[in-house]
Amino acid sequence: MSKIIGSNRGKVIIVAAPSGSGRKNHLKRVADICAKNGKKVKIYQIGPMLFDQAEKQGVHLTHKNVLDRNPDTLNGLRASILERILGKLEKELLEYDAVIISLHLWFYWRKIFRRAYNYSYLEELHPDIFITFITSGLKILQELNSREQWKDQNLSLENVLGWQNVEVETAAGFAQLYRSKFYAIPTDQPPETFYKLLFHPEFEPLYPSFPITRLKNKKSQKRILDLISWLDTRFTVINHLHIQTGKIQIHNKVPSDLAEHYQTVFRDLYWLLGPCLHTVAFFPEIVPSWGVLAEVSEAVQTTKNTWLIYPGELAGPFERYFTGRIFQNEKEFKNFIDSEHFGGNPPKLILRE
Repeated sequence: MSKIIGSNRGKVIIVAAPSGSGRKNHLKRVADICAKNGKKVKIYQIGPMLFDQAEKQGVHLTHKNVLDRNPDTLNGLRASILERILGKLEKELLEYDAVIISLHLWFYWRKIFRRAYNYSYLEELHPDIFITFITSGLKILQELNSREQWKDQNLSLENVLGWQNVEVETAAGFAQLYRSKFYAIPTDQPPETFYKLLFHPEFEPLYPSFPITRLKNKKSQKRILDLISWLDTRFTVINHLHIQTGKIQIHNKVPSDLAEHYQTVFRDLYWLLGPCLHTVAFFPEIVPSWGVLAEVSEAVQTTKNTWLIYPGELAGPFERYFTGRIFQNEKEFKNFIDSEHFGGNPPKLILRE
């Protein structure tokens, strides 16, 4: 298929996530908000299509044991599905604003990672964006253990986090290979995030950084949430608060969910912060936070716009070095964003919900 070029061409979006992540429900919400706001979106769910294709070809599959099927058989079924999609894609990209192909890049079955993608077909799709949905490992584990297909697989928290890990890293790698954009989106994030990433690039992605572990004051916590809500009217906020992890490690005691602790750090620094263009670090009060320090350092070293809202009267050399601008409160920061960053004309978007 020759790549369609021009402003009338729809976007091709590849969406990947482990089973149990809530991907299908999130995409349904995305489709709803697109329809209400005049955007035509076509969604291909490769999983259900696999069973339809098997029936057409006379291949016996059961939902419970589908992954016990010979890998070549499953690859052949996926190839037939992707051939059908490619056969219609050129026409659909002129008819739809976006064609979303929802699939797995990997499965974790019988303690083995099993590849579920084909390089050549992904390349022929000419994807504009790769998106992975991510959530807490515990949420995935609980969902999979409630399903007939997965409850006998004896999955651990580390197993499902590993599955999520390879889905994200593989999608990010393909995005780099095909010169596409890549984003990891928390599944519990509002569907407006996905919508803005697709159709409103003027709302550039921003990562909010703030202390969590040692910030106990409820008023300070509310100030953070209020600022995030305001930011999301001017940027596309990628918010790690939509992923809830386990209990915090206490001193030298090793937590049972060490994999989730480690993945939380890597996730925030590279999967969520990584694709963003801007970072704002907000200290509603002065408390220590290794997380904010690490995120600000990473943002500066990857040349993002990095702003700091800090209530202290004194700013030392490290605060100056690692931030583009320092503000004493939200009001001062908001005035800067609207008047200087956006030149008095911040982007506006009214969505029908």
